[in-house]
Order: sequence, then C-alpha cells, then structure tokens
Amino acid sequence: MGTVRVSRSNRSRCDLVTNPALRRRANETTDRIAANFPSGMARPALRALFAAGITDLRQLAQMREADLAGLHGIGPRALTLLRDALHAAGLRFKRSADHGAKEVTMGTINRLWHQKNRMPANATPAQRVAWHKAHAQHCACRPIPKGVVALMKAGVGKSATARSKRAKRKSTRARAVAKR
Repeated sequence: MGTVRVSRSNRSRCDLVTNPALRRRANETTDRIAANFPSGMARPALRALFAAGITDLRQLAQMREADLAGLHGIGPRALTLLRDALHAAGLRFKRSADHGAKEVTMGTINRLWHQKNRMPANATPAQRVAWHKAHAQHCACRPIPKGVVALMKAGVGKSATARSKRAKRKSTRARAVAKR
C-alpha cells in the first residue's frame, strides 16, 4: 500500500474532516438528537448544538439567537429552521433584555465583546495576560489557557510596585531564614 498524502489544505481543517473514526462518533451523537430538531438540519449544525449542550427545543429556547449564531456550524439556514421549530412549539429564543451579563455560559460567544476587544497582533506576555483577564471578566466563552495562567502566576502583567513589594517580601523572608 502506498502512503497517504495530506494536502496542504487538509492540514488546517478540523479533526472531523481528517479523522474518519472521530467523524463517525460525532455522527452517532448527532443521530441521537436529530429527532428533537426539525428535519433538514445539517450535521455540522447538529454537532454544534450537541457541543453546546443543547439536545432539545426547550434547551434551545434558553439561548439568545445571537449566541447561537456565533457557534461554528450554525448558519442562516439552521437559524431559520430552528426559529420556525421554536415558533411551532410555542417557544422563542431568549431575548437580549432577558440576558444578564453573569448568565453567559462557557461555550457561548459574546461576539460584540470579541469584535471590540481583539488580541493585539504579536502581543507581549503582559498584553496577553491583560486581554485574558478582561476576557474572563466580560465574556468567558472559554477558559484561560494554561500558558497564560502560568504567566499570571509568575506575575506578568502586574504593576511594577506589586512586583517590587513581592520581591521585597521574598528578600525579607530569605534574610530571616539565613539568620536561623
């Protein structure tokens, strides 16, 4: 058997495209929830709903339409089908006025915040820390990456006075240990 060549375009694709076993498992999960949604829903839309923890229309009604539109796999056609299905069931999407800032759950994307607050290109560690702190406070669509958490623990992004106070405490402790 010959070797399988991966084209340059396939390298950037998601795992579902390049890994048939993963794709089969994803399709099995979407088959389980497909009956709860209107017929004609595309698999990427069903996978997006499942990944967001939405398995029926009642759960869907707890989301804002804008948050749903931000999910990868949900396009205009899926939104139209879902909106019509909710209407037929006597339900509706959560309205923006019903949506408190603290109700944003992991996985939903606050598109407006992301549009207004882009991570700078070639960001310094201090800029990355500052961006992720603001992101955790306002959006929190995903957890802070481990590398940024490590930077935070190392004191990157703190003011110079906070670093100098910490260094002073460490030197005082070191002197106290040395005297013993």
